[in-house]
Amino acid sequence: AVPFKGLWFNDAPKPSLVPLEFAFTKRDLRETAREFQTGYIYLQMARAFTETQRIELALHYFGLAAEAGPYFFEAFSGLGYAKQLNGDNQGAISAYETALAIRPNDQAVVTNLEKARAALND
Repeated sequence: AVPFKGLWFNDAPKPSLVPLEFAFTKRDLRETAREFQTGYIYLQMARAFTETQRIELALHYFGLAAEAGPYFFEAFSGLGYAKQLNGDNQGAISAYETALAIRPNDQAVVTNLEKARAALND
């Protein structure tokens, strides 16, 4: 069994959540399936780190979520917010602009973008 020590003829198999995601999707349980997507897990971790003011970890996990997908808007808007909290207004502007390219006219992101631009001009 994978979790137990022993000798392997090949590399030990790497755990994967894909079969669980597939099983829930196949049964039309999309909300549950989403919880097993790598990008969604990274996004939830990043949000938790943002709430607990562990910004460096939040930045890392928002970046991973943006790479993994499919929650690109959420990843880039969160990345912008975390960068703004970290004092990186130029980075926040870039992330917000990417988020708005995906979902134009999102009022929360537009507001945060305006705040980041104002802080950069101060």
